[in-house]
Amino acid sequence: MPAALGTIVLWALPIRRAWLGLMAGALAAIGIIAVYAWFAMTFFGGFEENIDIMIGALVLSPPSCLAGAYAGFLRARDQKPTHSG
Repeated sequence: MPAALGTIVLWALPIRRAWLGLMAGALAAIGIIAVYAWFAMTFFGGFEENIDIMIGALVLSPPSCLAGAYAGFLRARDQKPTHSG
């Protein structure tokens, strides 16, 4: 679910530069993981559950940031104008 939301957010942005796509993807990924963890802690938390949710969020953050950065890079590459002729 968080990956689908992140993909929709990235593809809705008009990103044309690769570095901006990398940053937007990484920030979107960490932001969505943080919101997902906050939501889980708020509605399904308890002391032991919150620790599990936090550890899960920390474990998911690095690969999510890498995947988000790559998706942002691909989005920027897809937005480049093509010159014909």
